[in-house]
This record gives sequence, structure tokens and C-alpha cells, in this order.
Amino acid sequence: MLAAEGTPTLNRSVGCQWLSDEILVNAKLVSDKDKGLQCELCDEWFHVGCVDVSDEVYKTLTKNEHLHWFCVKCNGSFRKVINSIAKLVRISVMESV
Repeated sequence: MLAAEGTPTLNRSVGCQWLSDEILVNAKLVSDKDKGLQCELCDEWFHVGCVDVSDEVYKTLTKNEHLHWFCVKCNGSFRKVINSIAKLVRISVMESV
């Protein structure tokens, strides 16, 4: 889920202090005046600058409801799930041949 700048939203809770590649500490709230993205898996909010999302990408994401955005942590988990599903599909196809 995304929110365009100035769109009122609730429960924006993530800030800008990275402890590692996948851990972001609540250092500063994302306010309704900030450009923020909400991860579609964990529902946490991120400043676009904290997650290196360019203005061009931010504008594209907020204008297209069919695009999805995941934070670094969830993106890694999502990728693992997709890879597991792909392996199961390949095994199923090979067994049916």
C-alpha cells in the first residue's frame, strides 16, 4: 500500500536508522507531510529517502495501484516464497512427464 505526499494515513511507524541491511530502527516517524511508502507485507512505513527510492519511482508507485512495494526485509522473504513455489511447479511438471 502506498500513500502519496499529504495523504492522511494512520500508524506510520518506521524511521531512518539502519542497523543492518534488513533492520531499520524506529528513529523518526513518517508524517503525512513526508513522502512515504508502506510495505504491502508488514504494513510498516518508510521515508522514500531512507530506502533509496527516487522521486521518479515514488511518483510511478503512487500513480499506479497495480504496482507493489515491499521493504528490504519483506522483499527477501517474498523472494524465498516465490522461489519455493517455482521449485514446486518444476517438480510437479517433471513428475507429470
